[in-house]
Amino acid sequence: MRLAPGTVPNELIDVLMDGETHRLETLCNTMIYSKEQIIRAAVKLADHGLMDRHSEPGEYRLSERGLIQVRSGFRIKSGPTRAHGKIRRQHDTFRVRAWKAMRVLGIFTLGEVIAAAERGEADPGYNLRHYMRVLIKAGYVIDLPSKVVGTKPTSPGFKRFRLIKNTGALAPVYRPRQKVLFDFNTGTEIAIGEAVPCL
Repeated sequence: MRLAPGTVPNELIDVLMDGETHRLETLCNTMIYSKEQIIRAAVKLADHGLMDRHSEPGEYRLSERGLIQVRSGFRIKSGPTRAHGKIRRQHDTFRVRAWKAMRVLGIFTLGEVIAAAERGEADPGYNLRHYMRVLIKAGYVIDLPSKVVGTKPTSPGFKRFRLIKNTGALAPVYRPRQKVLFDFNTGTEIAIGEAVPCL
């Protein structure tokens, strides 16, 4: 059954309204939705400025402002998110959604980001791997030594990454002609060059 756009985000609000910190694993056990649906819902709350950006990776809680809003009756409705303050709006692309997911997750696998950001794109895996290479080269993301255990006995596991340079809500954009990553949040360009690490 197809859910209305605000169903999972609003149920996540109901859980987080207690003001406590909730781990993703616990939310997956207590809510009737999948991990991917909960991550997408958290990204939606972050879009509305409700999430606490100082939470540890894998931990979700509402910000003080978010608590005030939801306790005053705020609910997520269908339709586009309005811009907050003077933050520049970006087109709803896969990389924009991937950046939002990285900010919410903190520590993540490529699969988790794809699950949160994919909206029917032709090859989201290739797109994300290329974007991640650029973010790693620019010092925004690091490759963690430990892996997530795979579901199959022969699986080597899944690489884990951590966002260490969370500069703001706007997704940094790679400009291939100039070979630079431009960060709209800081107004700075970071030279990438030709060589990018393999994932």
